[in-house]
Amino acid sequence: MGFRIFFAVLVFLNAYLLYQVIQQYRAHAMLQNVPAGYASGPEDADLTIVEFFDYTCPLCRETDPVFREALKQDGKIRYIPRPVIMDETSKKYANIAYAAGEQGKFMPMHDAIITDFRSLDETRKAQLAKTLGLDLEKLNKDVTSENVINKVEENLWLTQYYYTTELPQFVVGGTVIYKPVKTTTVEDYLNVFKQARGLR
Repeated sequence: MGFRIFFAVLVFLNAYLLYQVIQQYRAHAMLQNVPAGYASGPEDADLTIVEFFDYTCPLCRETDPVFREALKQDGKIRYIPRPVIMDETSKKYANIAYAAGEQGKFMPMHDAIITDFRSLDETRKAQLAKTLGLDLEKLNKDVTSENVINKVEENLWLTQYYYTTELPQFVVGGTVIYKPVKTTTVEDYLNVFKQARGLR
């Protein structure tokens, strides 16, 4: 009887460990493998950085210019923004960014929203569509498409896997978790990039 219990526990532990390994592999692959147009950076980038953020988060927008300058100074980073839904308002912004992605304009829409944040009413949506050369009717239709919803849900799953409790949060090189604050400088980011490269 004791042997059976031991064997059952052993099987359970092995299954649990296998599950954790599979989840880790899935998360790492999902985190950095995005379609063309959902990331920015040079072709010879030697480091990938994923940012979890919310367009409606003031700190996310305040730290963005500093982060962008660090990316520019470094020049060898592939950047993947992953908007996270915190409420119905942030859902509108994340969905429209991914809806623009259905027309090949995810990154331009991301840049437009994060650098010039405004209320996302019908006038603003029409203005963004015109500026970015988007079909407004298709944009409005795609915000509720299965493909867009799946991308947003994928981000949510990843934040849960990486225990994201504060935004913005960066996963640098798949291993280094970094949470900037208001006083984060370009040099702070550059040091994080350097640290990540040293860990590989």
